[in-house]
Amino acid sequence: QKAQALGAPLLLGEYGAPAGTHRADDYLTLLHRHLNRALASGTQWNYTPRWDATTKDGWNREDLSIVDDHGKLRDGLFRPRAYAQRIAGQPVSLTVREGSALIPRAIELRWQNDPALGDTVLFAPRVLFDGPTAAERAKIETQGDGLLCAYDRAGLRVRCLGLLKGERRITVRACLKVGSLCL
Repeated sequence: QKAQALGAPLLLGEYGAPAGTHRADDYLTLLHRHLNRALASGTQWNYTPRWDATTKDGWNREDLSIVDDHGKLRDGLFRPRAYAQRIAGQPVSLTVREGSALIPRAIELRWQNDPALGDTVLFAPRVLFDGPTAAERAKIETQGDGLLCAYDRAGLRVRCLGLLKGERRITVRACLKVGSLCL
C-alpha cells in the first residue's frame, strides 16, 4: 500500500529460507503469490558459490545458499519464478498457478497495452512449463487483436508485441494431459 501511495515500484529484498526450514517451499510459494498479486519484485537470498557444509555461507554460519558446494540447486530452497519482466502499458493482473495433477502450471498476465512502449516480456522458462516430450510443449494463449507472442531462442522468455491499444491477455501454461493427449 505504501508503494502505491508513493507511485513507486515495490521490491522485497533478501528473502529466503534457511536449509532445514520446515515447509520452506510452501513459504516461498506463498511469498511469490503475494509478490505476483501486488505486481512486485523480489530478490531471493542467497547465492553463495563457495558454500560448504562446515562454514555454510561463510558469514555468521547462516545457511541460506540456494546452491551446494558443487554449484547445484539445493532441494526446497529455490526454484525459478515465472513473472512479468516488462509490461508495455498498465498492468491489470498477474496470476501464477503452481499446478497439480489436474490443473496445469500457468502464468497469466492482463494489461492495457500501449504499442508505443514496445514489447511485453514474461520470464517463463520452458523448464517450468514443458513436459518430458516434444508433444508436451508449453502452450501460449492470447486474447486481444494484434497480439503476437512467442518464446525467445533460449526458451526463457515469452515476448509479446501488441500492435493495438487496449486490454490484452497472455497465458503460458503446461499442457493438460488427458490420456495420451496433451491439450
